[in-house]
Amino acid sequence: MSRKLINIFLVNIICIVSASLSFAATPQINTVVGTIQSGSILTISGQYLMDENKTNWLSPFQNGTSYGFEGNSYTADGYYLAPDEMIHGTRSYDTNVKLSGSKSIYGRVTAATKTGAGFGIDLPSGMTEIYTRFYSRWNSAGSWKWPDSYIKNHLPLGNFSDGQYTQPNYGTNINLPTQIQLIYDSMPHPYSISNFLQNNRWYCFEIRNKTSSPTNYTVWVDGVLIASTSPGIGSQGTMERVLFGMINMCCQGSGFDLTNWIDNFTISTSRIYPSTVVEAGNNPNYDTAAKVYQEPIYLSDNSIQIRLNLSGLGSGPYYLWVKNNKQERSVAYSLTGGDSPSPIMLTPPTGLRIISQ
Repeated sequence: MSRKLINIFLVNIICIVSASLSFAATPQINTVVGTIQSGSILTISGQYLMDENKTNWLSPFQNGTSYGFEGNSYTADGYYLAPDEMIHGTRSYDTNVKLSGSKSIYGRVTAATKTGAGFGIDLPSGMTEIYTRFYSRWNSAGSWKWPDSYIKNHLPLGNFSDGQYTQPNYGTNINLPTQIQLIYDSMPHPYSISNFLQNNRWYCFEIRNKTSSPTNYTVWVDGVLIASTSPGIGSQGTMERVLFGMINMCCQGSGFDLTNWIDNFTISTSRIYPSTVVEAGNNPNYDTAAKVYQEPIYLSDNSIQIRLNLSGLGSGPYYLWVKNNKQERSVAYSLTGGDSPSPIMLTPPTGLRIISQ
């Protein structure tokens, strides 16, 4: 084979390798920085770590700044204040606390009475099935810790007589709740959640509301199915808007100071899934390893921060996986040695001289 043909062949191989890398969407973990012990913050660098699939999201969330609350204000992004007759708290965008991008939306309440600081967004007319996904984070800073009656966090509204809403369970003045409630058929239905509720921790809520026959009301938290139910005929109709955040609450005493942040809020016609899920395990085989969900601190396509949790995984070695929004999972990344393969970084050969044909 002539030198010219060899060079042409090598150039073609480089193009094929480069093209395959360009279109690969499986999440890649390149590096992990931090101390390998529970409670430490790890920074994961790589590619396609979120790669959110927006195909079935409603149009306001597919483009522009409504998704992630990245505009100049919530009104500019199409949101409005949740209505109610009460003493409201303060509401705005926050550039200091956020899960992704540069901002989140927040409400803060301190009133020792019926109060609230939630938001709303309108739906296209005639909708009977929606999936809502958002990350929610609370900080209870006062001596009175939690409302002792209700604290609505997600509520679709429309032309039906019996709504479906989701909220952290009412607590006590000295404790944060350990359960969430699904309210349907005019009754509360409590469910326990792992590691719930901790101050300043992001929780991913996914909620399906179907108000046509057969009805359905399903909730996932951090990607885990909590409950799937079929509310009664009073839940049938069309949905017109969705309220979220601290819509309203009651009742609490003096010394109450509660802030709630929301980020990565979107609505879709199909299940959305978390923006990403990071898990730690005790062997490189995902199917057989014991695995622990990792608390997210900050998320982007190229960098993720988590608070490491090694509970129940023994003394190591430990491995890490990232599953992006498209439900594609990385190879196991070894944190403390072992036989897990490191991510392969393909690069074109160097030192070639391209000869024109």
